[in-house]
Amino acid sequence: MRRTEDLEKIDMSNQLWQITGPPGTGKTTYLARQAEAAVERHGADAVVVTSLTKAAAAEAAGRGTGAGFVGTMHSLCYRACGDGRAVLDSPKGLRTWNEYAATHDRDAWQVTTGTDPDDPLADGPADTLGAELLEGMNLLRHQLVPADHWPESITAFAALWRTCLADANAIDFTGMIEAGLELESAPGNPRVLVGDECQDWSRLEGLVFRRWASVADSAVMAGDPDQAIYEWRGGDPRIFLDHPVPAAQRRVLPQSYRVPRAVHAEAQRIIRQIPDRLDVEYRPRDEEGEVRTLETERWQIPDAWLDELESRTGSVMLLASCGYLLTPALKELRSQGVPFHNPYRRKQGAWNPLGSPDDRRLTAARQLRAYLGHDDARGWTADALRAWMPLLRSSDVLVRGAKKWLEDLSGHPDARRFFRDPADWDRAQARREDWLLDRVATKEAERLRFPMACWRRGGIAALETEPRIVVGTIHSVKGGEADNVAVITALPGRWAEEPDAPHLCRLFYVAATRARESLTWLCGDRGGFQP
Repeated sequence: MRRTEDLEKIDMSNQLWQITGPPGTGKTTYLARQAEAAVERHGADAVVVTSLTKAAAAEAAGRGTGAGFVGTMHSLCYRACGDGRAVLDSPKGLRTWNEYAATHDRDAWQVTTGTDPDDPLADGPADTLGAELLEGMNLLRHQLVPADHWPESITAFAALWRTCLADANAIDFTGMIEAGLELESAPGNPRVLVGDECQDWSRLEGLVFRRWASVADSAVMAGDPDQAIYEWRGGDPRIFLDHPVPAAQRRVLPQSYRVPRAVHAEAQRIIRQIPDRLDVEYRPRDEEGEVRTLETERWQIPDAWLDELESRTGSVMLLASCGYLLTPALKELRSQGVPFHNPYRRKQGAWNPLGSPDDRRLTAARQLRAYLGHDDARGWTADALRAWMPLLRSSDVLVRGAKKWLEDLSGHPDARRFFRDPADWDRAQARREDWLLDRVATKEAERLRFPMACWRRGGIAALETEPRIVVGTIHSVKGGEADNVAVITALPGRWAEEPDAPHLCRLFYVAATRARESLTWLCGDRGGFQP
């Protein structure tokens, strides 16, 4: 690996630009335009766009601009390595590691859950000793701490981890970034390099970008130190702030098009609690907005405040520092049949129980839409039947082979012949919910419970339109916005000891600045963040 000191001495003053974009100032739009212009000037293969998550990189690249390489730094490095090795800290790879640890009498080092580098949610502490050691080892690697300065426990874990990597011919996520230091340039040997969300880079990631930028014609670093919320994985806002960029090549986007005056003032009050912080020009949009602090509302008792929040006009976002703090609210929303989702984390099933209207997966909501939603006098289409009929019990409702025969249907078929009792076909066409629930398997009835409750409350539109309510951790919605934002200020035990720590000020600053109209703090729990 190249010496860190040598890479840090590279002079990039002629080709490096820095863009600081506070919340809602159009940083993503600005970067998309830069990427589009670079593609027009140099061609798609000459442009690389990278960010912390796939979604953020795609947004920064711009829709349809055609940048040749777009993705996380992990994915770019992995593609550049080109060897297709297994990833040891992926869910599949961890099974290999757990078997390896067990055969070496290190059962305590097994890891039950890994970290998705594209969805690094801070939902709680490591759940096993192995997970804690893996997290600690990767943090030290990202911080470029020499191995002879590591704690003894992590040194021992790392030795076995490296042996497993070699024996399994595997790589890990941090190893992908380390491999980036050995590349002569970014993948594709680009002339233009765009890095977004740079305030969340670790020292290792910043060094890789520095290496790649040194051989490009120009490079753009974009971010906002006030929104640095990934310190737990090695992110360091000083990486962005201290990069040697000439003053003439630094630009601040000062005007927010999202945050109104009252919310802006609240957010500025929070972020200015951080000592030695660089204060940049940042202006609110020309609307007053609203900030409320509810002193008695607790996360464990959501029925006291959720109805009022749900009744607000416009979109609603409910946020918390950790996922478990949302559990009672999600249970209450489910019981009331109120649709909710998280469009920024589609793979998080607990936050997206209805799927999405254009989801190709056979979700329960899609199956229920197929059953309830037809208004064609000719009846269901073959595609609709293929969606909802598999819900039915094969044992006593459908004839043998019915589900297989469904595959050959077309048009608007008469499916009467597939039912053991032909009268069931007539009852089905009445689209009666009680008939359907009486004839589905137990597990299917459970899957249908929430979408059925949403349908009873809001009709078929509740299953066909995007929910108004967004739920998630603050980390998960970074980059998103809503008309009304409510934030649970309770903290997990590991953070409650320092409720005014700089990383928490930044975290709740990010939460506050998602709001276009109103911000509500739910402050009924002791030991929480004090806005």
